[in-house]
Parts: sequence; C-alpha cells; structure tokens
Amino acid sequence: MTLKEYIEYVKQDIGRTYKAMNLFKKETEYTYVFRIYAIFILNILGVIGFVILKEDFPISVFCALWAVSAIFIIDILWHIFHKNIEDNLPFLFENEHKKYGEPKQKFKCYINFVGNTHFRGFRIHIFIYEKKLILKFGKNCLIIDNGKQVEINKVILRYRCEFNKDGKYIQCTLNKRQAETLQNWQDENT
Repeated sequence: MTLKEYIEYVKQDIGRTYKAMNLFKKETEYTYVFRIYAIFILNILGVIGFVILKEDFPISVFCALWAVSAIFIIDILWHIFHKNIEDNLPFLFENEHKKYGEPKQKFKCYINFVGNTHFRGFRIHIFIYEKKLILKFGKNCLIIDNGKQVEINKVILRYRCEFNKDGKYIQCTLNKRQAETLQNWQDENT
C-alpha cells in the first residue's frame, strides 16, 4: 500500500465520521439538539451558581446537574448508535443462525465503522458459510452473499476489510490469517 492510498482511506473515514454528525440536521432529530442545548444551559447555570456561592454551593445540586447531564448524553448516544446499528445490520442473528446452521468457520475481529458511526474497540463476529457471510454485532447481523461486496486491503501492519451491501457499510480490522480466510471465501464467491 502506498502512502497516497493510505491517506485516501483516512480521508474516507473522516468523511464517514463527518456524515454521522449530520444526523442532527434532520427535522425529526431536533429533540436531540434541544437536549444538547439543555445540557449546555444546565452546566452553565451550575458554573454560575458555583461562582456566586463558592463554598456554600450545595453538593446535592452539583450531583443532580451531573446526573441529568449524564442521562441526556447517554440517551442521545444510545439513539444514534441504536439507529445506525439497526440500519446497517438489519437482520436478527438468532433467526439467521437457525436458518443457516453451523458455519464452516468463524472468528472475531475489531470493528471500525458501522455505517457512519465509529466503533473502534468493539468486536464483530464473522461467520463463514459456503455461499454466505454473516457479520454479527450484538443481536443484529448483516448477510453478505457476494464476494464483490467485500474489499480487503493491507494497511501498514493489519488488513482493512470493508463490507458494503446495498448501502449498508461495515469496516473492520483483520489479522493476516483472517484476511486470507476471507480472501479465499471472496475468490470462491465472486
């Protein structure tokens, strides 16, 4: 891999992350923008109260402001992640596993992106069948049925693998053995 190719991959990843922030621009998502404003206003009021009252500022008010802010932030993040996972992993793994049975091979690898959301540090399970791949994250999964929907590239010390099926996008990081296994499946199913 050349430096130009690597820079192009980084640009694509930055663009994906930027698109995730555009989620709040949709009309249906204004409630989450208002919640972010509410967190900001509550924290400003807390700082003003602390500056005015100094040592007399009640610790219970501080804890209440912190708890309300944390609840709002967790709710917003849950909404974004849950929606992105459902959109990009549309099937329930339990149903698909019953349908296809035991795989020929399976392994876990680190996930980078689910759609536009950055999920670095989490793992995805890849189940390899004769003609299909099942990508499982949590309870949801994506079924890959053609080798053209898989792109594997060597990036520095690891392999970058992209799964793109009908606008549903998953990106993960593989080691050499996993990349060879997926490359063999891809060659057989293209």
